[in-house]
Amino acid sequence: MPRINKNIPNCLNCNNPFSEADQFCSNCSQKRTDGLITVKDLFSDFFSTVFNIDGKLANTIKDLFIPGKLTTAFFAGQHEKYYKPLRMFFVFMVAHLAILSLTIFNAKNMVNTGNFENELVKVQHKKEIKLSVDTLLLEQRQQFKSKKETIVLDSISSKLSTRYFNNMDSITLTDVINGIGEMVVFNIDLNDYVVAVDDIHLLDNDFETFSEKYGVSGFWEKLSLQQSFRVSTDPKGSFNYVLGNMTWMLILLIPAIALILKLLYVRNDFYFVQHLTFLFHNHAFAFLLVSIIAITSYIVSSEVFGAAAFFLSMIGLYFYLFIAMKRYYGQGFIKTFLKYNFVIFSYLIISLTFFVLTIMLSFALYS
Repeated sequence: MPRINKNIPNCLNCNNPFSEADQFCSNCSQKRTDGLITVKDLFSDFFSTVFNIDGKLANTIKDLFIPGKLTTAFFAGQHEKYYKPLRMFFVFMVAHLAILSLTIFNAKNMVNTGNFENELVKVQHKKEIKLSVDTLLLEQRQQFKSKKETIVLDSISSKLSTRYFNNMDSITLTDVINGIGEMVVFNIDLNDYVVAVDDIHLLDNDFETFSEKYGVSGFWEKLSLQQSFRVSTDPKGSFNYVLGNMTWMLILLIPAIALILKLLYVRNDFYFVQHLTFLFHNHAFAFLLVSIIAITSYIVSSEVFGAAAFFLSMIGLYFYLFIAMKRYYGQGFIKTFLKYNFVIFSYLIISLTFFVLTIMLSFALYS
């Protein structure tokens, strides 16, 4: 931070006069300084302002592992010691989604979801090569008029077609799906017609012409064809798009669960904002824990370790929420246990509903 300069008579920010003992402006709180700063001051101010790293992050992460402590401390008046609940929730959520995106699609043991797109590129190149060969043979026929030369050129054309191009139109979506194993990337019933991936209209994303050509009618059928193809040819992009929309799902989910808590503790002196804050803190811990598990699993690169770590983290979160509820709301074991299970049940139902709606909307809107 800028050094204090007692020789400055007035605040350089608001022109408020300083007294002899003032180190900060009584009007705007700016430090009594001449405005000059060091490189260290510049970066220190940046991290302090943007990331608010002045002990708060360490305190927040440390006490976040103690169920219910942050919410209790916040409503006991300790507002400056920790990250603000809403800011902490968003920072941890964004970091969590970014980590999931990076670790899931860069995992060493993950199925190569780009196979389908690679097949499309190969077929398109094959078409271009066939067109070039046909053009070349046609030009040679025009140049050589004798019957013998025409027979030779026809023989070459026949052998090329038999060897390289004969089965080009038989490459279908089903073939590509079978080539990827059990992972179905694109499968749509178009009146029992198996869609050939080498159709130029489909490759060019000309879905309207393609739909007319193969008799795909109806708004939903056309939309299903279009979006299925887009998702299957860009799995990483579609995954990240859905992941981004999960942010909005959580933003809507938390107030809904807070309302459930408000109804469960209606006889207690808790405001709605206290339930919201409680959920922000608990979700932030969940984001932090699962992010640590995702990074560790990615580094270890073991399916068994990843599955076991995820399972244990879910058990940990299950007990964490129960202990947090008991400590923060201060009720007995039986009452807390009953309310806790109702919250868990409500959470599963509401989150599943929101999740399905998010997937459906993401599928319909992805482009």
